[in-house]
Formats: sequence, C-alpha cells, structure tokens
Amino acid sequence: ERRHCAAAATPGRAEMSAARRALDPVAREAKRLGFVARSALKLLEVDAKFGVLARLPRDGARVLDLGCAPGAWMQVVHKVAHRSTRVVGVDLTAVDVEGLRY
Repeated sequence: ERRHCAAAATPGRAEMSAARRALDPVAREAKRLGFVARSALKLLEVDAKFGVLARLPRDGARVLDLGCAPGAWMQVVHKVAHRSTRVVGVDLTAVDVEGLRY
C-alpha cells in the first residue's frame, strides 16, 4: 500500500516551497550550474573539505543512491567521478535528470 504525506497534499504548499527556493541564493546558484537541487552544492562542499568522492575506486566503481530524488547527488557523482563509474539511483518517485538515464 502506498501512503502519501498529508503535508505534501496541502494545497499551496508546493507553490510556497517554489517561491522560497526562488529567493534562496544557494538554490539559485545550484540551478544556474545545472543542478536539480541545492544539495548538490553541499555535497561538493563536503567533497572539497573531506575528499569523499576522490576515494571512489578509479576503474569501474559502482555508486548506489537510495532515495535519490530529486537526483542532485547523482548529478554530482556523475560529474566528479571517473567516467567508468556507474551511478544507479533508486526512488519511489520518478527522477528525471538531464544527461542521466534512469
């Protein structure tokens, strides 16, 4: 049985969230850089500080992103990791990220 969050179904909530994102400078910068969410910039910040993505094996690494919506982390790994790295995202929600197959 699929359940939905009551808060998500509240009329006007999505519009309020979109308006809030439009005012958020980090969200605007993420969008300008082609990312689907501001969390992409946070992952890049963590990577710059701790080198998390640099620890991926160079050849044939596999990355599994569980609960991947909206897809920003998949975008970052796809851009930063070695080109032979395979990124797979799984989510109950459809994820449509330009440049990635799902």
